[in-house]
Amino acid sequence: GIYKIWELQNYELLYPITDSLVNEIKISPGVMLLISKTTNSHVGLKIVSIEDGKELKSFTHMLHRNKRVDFIEQFNEKLLVKQDNENLQIYDVRTCNTTEVSKTEFMTPSAFIFLYENQLFLTFR
Repeated sequence: GIYKIWELQNYELLYPITDSLVNEIKISPGVMLLISKTTNSHVGLKIVSIEDGKELKSFTHMLHRNKRVDFIEQFNEKLLVKQDNENLQIYDVRTCNTTEVSKTEFMTPSAFIFLYENQLFLTFR
């Protein structure tokens, strides 16, 4: 598919995203996370500038085989990845470090709200 990014002040097309592997786009202040179609072992991810569409980082995140992906969310430089019946993985895209939160402490929420000014996220079950 083709995704088109528009300037809201004058409604001019800024640029298209024509990568046929992009399955979903997440938006954070200043950047977009392009999520490719998942395989049974990994998902391709790209972080691009909202302003001009330039790729800032491209990487592959390994997944637990044959487990459904509950969500992939971006919160500033952190990527939150949760799979069915697995721990929450918090991946720092700058340092490439991963922190895990036990599945007993973090269950899959039905909704997220990111509070960027407070550097917090709320989850609802």
